[in-house]
Amino acid sequence: MKAAGAKRALILPVGGAFHSPLMEPARKELQDAIEKLRFTILFARFIKM
Repeated sequence: MKAAGAKRALILPVGGAFHSPLMEPARKELQDAIEKLRFTILFARFIKM
């Protein structure tokens, strides 16, 4: 970031940019997309030879 001209750059100890109000539109869009999904229990057969 400093190479791009930033005067100060910090690495934040978070797993995502959830602290930023700029993420609110993306949160709403993602929530709407997730609510349209249908989650089911995964069924897989394993054969041991």
